Amino acid sequence: MIVRPGIYRHWKYRKLSSLSGFEYPIVWLTKLWGHCEEQRRCTLPADPDQLAGICEYPGPSDSRTFTDWLIQSGFLDFINGEYQVHQWNEYNRTLINSWNNGAKGGRPPKRTIRNGEITYVAEKRPCPKELE
Repeated sequence: MIVRPGIYRHWKYRKLSSLSGFEYPIVWLTKLWGHCEEQRRCTLPADPDQLAGICEYPGPSDSRTFTDWLIQSGFLDFINGEYQVHQWNEYNRTLINSWNNGAKGGRPPKRTIRNGEITYVAEKRPCPKELE
């Protein structure tokens, strides 16, 4: 999951904070984004109670109001009858590419070719002295 350092100054973040009256809505957002990463998808059923549960929204407003705040602030979209976390795939494309490459067997091992003979090389990294 990628969280940009400047999120606290972003207009969408400030709008969510203003709508909710909660100073640090990053808690809800990281729980939502973490759920997307764990489930490997950015879509959710259109169930406000489930969304509030995923984000661990404690209230005092109801889950539908909470969901409306996420939509109004631009963190959540309602598309084809389901919720979609806005631009999650775009921000996490490196992570998604790693998942896709891993499903295909991952990165091929390093190899050298000498005199027409292929040798696969295990990468050795020096151990820091404090770990020896």
